[in-house]
Amino acid sequence: ETAVGAAGAMPICVGVSHAGTRATVDLAQMAQDLGAHSVMVTPTKEAFPQSDAQLFDYFAAVQDGCALPIVLQDHPASTGVFMGAELLVQICAHLASVQCIKLEAVPTSA
Repeated sequence: ETAVGAAGAMPICVGVSHAGTRATVDLAQMAQDLGAHSVMVTPTKEAFPQSDAQLFDYFAAVQDGCALPIVLQDHPASTGVFMGAELLVQICAHLASVQCIKLEAVPTSA
């Protein structure tokens, strides 16, 4: 609330990642209610390891629970979740709220 209020007209993206889907959705809704411009979400660690379908459903749940644009943060070093290019393409193609990907994975040769 303080950051959004102090920002004035500057857009604020709020990190809302949590270990559980429901908590992430609740935090995204709170960010929206407080006036955030967008939310940043990393893959959840619940039910680890997760299939691509479960990860897709997780981001779909955030989209369904919040009207803000989503920045998908792919940071396997902190989450332990590796999202392949095919999954990222699927998420972007089918979830209109995912409008940006923040890739933080170490480059690989594959």
